[in-house]
Amino acid sequence: MVEHLWTVLCSKSLVDVESQNISLMEVIDEITLPAQTFAEKNNVPVNLQIELVTCWRRSNLSQPGKTRARMVLTGPNGKTLEEQAYSVDLTEGPRRRTRIRIPGLNLTGPGTYTFQVELQSIGNGPWMKVAKLPLDVMLSES
Repeated sequence: MVEHLWTVLCSKSLVDVESQNISLMEVIDEITLPAQTFAEKNNVPVNLQIELVTCWRRSNLSQPGKTRARMVLTGPNGKTLEEQAYSVDLTEGPRRRTRIRIPGLNLTGPGTYTFQVELQSIGNGPWMKVAKLPLDVMLSES
């Protein structure tokens, strides 16, 4: 079985080749856009480099495991804006980090967006929420 350790939203991550340690750059929990961003339309592409970095590990360190996970992004209105599934393979070692690179977001307006990480139980079982990260989108006053 696979368990979730942590998830962080940042602009960039770097892995040291020798130590395999990861550096998370510019952790993101809020962005501020010009007030006129949503003046003409509701669905606005924002060129913002984001990485969703997650660390996984084996529940039983001596038992290799493999499963599926997914990232679900929802808007302030609760509607799903993006979904991306991926494999979490712990057959080679007891721990693994996954990095989802998101080159831009289609935002529907100011408010709280949610990045949710889910883990699928064995086979095609139900998805279980393991992490929920808010991203507040604010508008500047000027």
